[in-house]
Amino acid sequence: MFEDMQNGRLDGALLGSVEADYGFLRTPAGKGFSFVGEPLSMGDRGVGIGLCKNEAAVQQSINAAIASMLKDGMYAQIAKKYFDFDPYGN
Repeated sequence: MFEDMQNGRLDGALLGSVEADYGFLRTPAGKGFSFVGEPLSMGDRGVGIGLCKNEAAVQQSINAAIASMLKDGMYAQIAKKYFDFDPYGN
């Protein structure tokens, strides 16, 4: 889609702000493009990881790893490296 915008096949796109900003606008390919209008609220519920319903142990393992990273500060360290805001929303 970003390539289509660069080539003039698309006039715009409706994207999440993080994907648009960090994935395109802040890159050399995004030069000359910008957000327009007011942000839309689309009932954002955060970020998810898709798993099969019967993978409860995997889900518990992922949740434990995330909790550990939040507790020991690793999450904040990684987030700070890549973002100028808290992507977890705190």
